[in-house]
Amino acid sequence: MSLKTELENRPQQTALKIRRKKKTADADITSNGCPSITYKPADLKPRSMTSAEFCDALNTKYLQECVMAIVEQESPVSADVLAKELITLAGIAKMTQKLRDRCSYLVKSIEKNVKLHYTTQKLDLASEDDDSEVIFLWKDGTEIGKVMDFYRTPAEGTKPRKAADIPVQEAACAANYLARSQYGMPYASLIVETCKALGFSRAPEDSDNYMLGKRAVDYCIRQELLVMDDDLFVKGE
Repeated sequence: MSLKTELENRPQQTALKIRRKKKTADADITSNGCPSITYKPADLKPRSMTSAEFCDALNTKYLQECVMAIVEQESPVSADVLAKELITLAGIAKMTQKLRDRCSYLVKSIEKNVKLHYTTQKLDLASEDDDSEVIFLWKDGTEIGKVMDFYRTPAEGTKPRKAADIPVQEAACAANYLARSQYGMPYASLIVETCKALGFSRAPEDSDNYMLGKRAVDYCIRQELLVMDDDLFVKGE
């Protein structure tokens, strides 16, 4: 059974009980209070292995420790990003369904000792494609359901995360900051500027990038952090 299938059949889990490290410790907070930090993948020692060895029980403990380290450093992190990092550590170039299932098992297997929070997100709410729904793993559930206190940008010379791999709670932090620091902004402009803040150079209206920016702005409005007037001008509440 896949991680996604299991999540559909059980309630959200409680907090992960492992050592926590404040994100603000690594924050690149500027003098003007911008809540932006650089996205830093977990620093883990690679262990080269074949696909068969990746699925071998002899390597389970090492891979479980990698899962916990990734969640600890990168939370909230999408299940897809976590899986890709795991196979990259193993030196495996191509993801297969067997490897994806193995990654799902590794996540579920650590719940004997720790408990994760899970959320799901679909950027295109009109889509009927179940595969477009992304699972996020959180080590701490305190920021689920509200705008996060920080948003993450790609390190210099690296690509940004895919829009689907950024939780709307995080993108909303960028939207909220931009609207307030600029004393308001037209709705359409705020969407595009939010995308730029997250590292996207382009955000055409039919793209996942744009949908993430739009959902982020709408999220802030629903949370009553921002308000939009009849002229579609958005500003802090």
